Amino acid sequence: MTAKPSAPKNVKVDPKVLVIDVGGTHVKLLMTGQKEPTKFVSGPTMTAARAVRDIKLAVKGWKFDCISIGYPGPIINSHPLREPHNLGGGWMAINFAKAFGCPVKVINDASMQALGSYEGGRMLFLGLGTGLGSALVVAILGAAMQIVTLRPLIGRDPLNTILVTFGISLMLQNYALWQFGPVVRKIPEPITSHFTLFYLQYPWYRIVIALLSAAIIGGFWLFLKYSRFGVWIRATAQDRVMAQAMGIPVPLVYTGVFAIGSAMAAASGVLFAPTTGVDSSMGLDWVLRAFIVVVVGGMGNLAGSVAAAIFISLLESYAAIWLDPSQAVIVSFVVLILTLLFRPTGLFVSTPR
Repeated sequence: MTAKPSAPKNVKVDPKVLVIDVGGTHVKLLMTGQKEPTKFVSGPTMTAARAVRDIKLAVKGWKFDCISIGYPGPIINSHPLREPHNLGGGWMAINFAKAFGCPVKVINDASMQALGSYEGGRMLFLGLGTGLGSALVVAILGAAMQIVTLRPLIGRDPLNTILVTFGISLMLQNYALWQFGPVVRKIPEPITSHFTLFYLQYPWYRIVIALLSAAIIGGFWLFLKYSRFGVWIRATAQDRVMAQAMGIPVPLVYTGVFAIGSAMAAASGVLFAPTTGVDSSMGLDWVLRAFIVVVVGGMGNLAGSVAAAIFISLLESYAAIWLDPSQAVIVSFVVLILTLLFRPTGLFVSTPR
């Protein structure tokens, strides 16, 4: 491992980042400018000292300025809070910056796996495990938050639930702002190729997002329609008191629904982050749009929400032709107000005769 020669003071040079993804089966290494990661086997016997030794051997001769490590466990201020379950020991005690002789940033690999987030915030490689890991972690956190803060409010005024969830969202946003700062972290798209559509270059990654989103929605619809828990969810949504009288564990249903919603939100964030970047308030606009979609599509109507999402997105896209793109969202609010005035049950809900 050698340091890169210093550049002249009047020339700005982007730092070269070495990204290390510490996994239970392999340790992956990738440096800025490389396309394919280098990896070696890890496992339960992989201690922190042995990992540092093997990494130094693997990157011998490489020139980089700093290191970003994806660690399989909770992190605060680049310091592991506990030892990993599937690796050896010594991870909490080691000083990575001293061991490697350069600045090191340690992040949690479940929420942003393999993200080289040192200063520039450049993602060098992204695996499928990022979305799955994020969904799993956020689902567990969502279930815990529902049990602690929202379950005691079941049966009370819905306004209490809205206030509590709004307060929690503010806490999470400010914590992210404190930890990562206000600067938007730009994440390059994992698929950068384009294709021609009506004389325009269209990115393939948008197609990937559409296909994966359709798969998630389709899987959720099948889950609601054919699984036992899905039947419990539909019964509880229709009549909570009757469902509880029939023996359905309503508190468990609420917790499960909150966990599923949290997991889907996390997966959506991972898919969408490369198109806009990552910052502490990236979800605010989409929470507002989600509210509009649910009201226009109809409460409790999954197909109506999907149709409303397509309808609203097309309206905003066409409005952007004549209006400033930042003002096109006004059209969505107009549709929301008209829906509440003339068809409060939703545009895509059949009216009973």
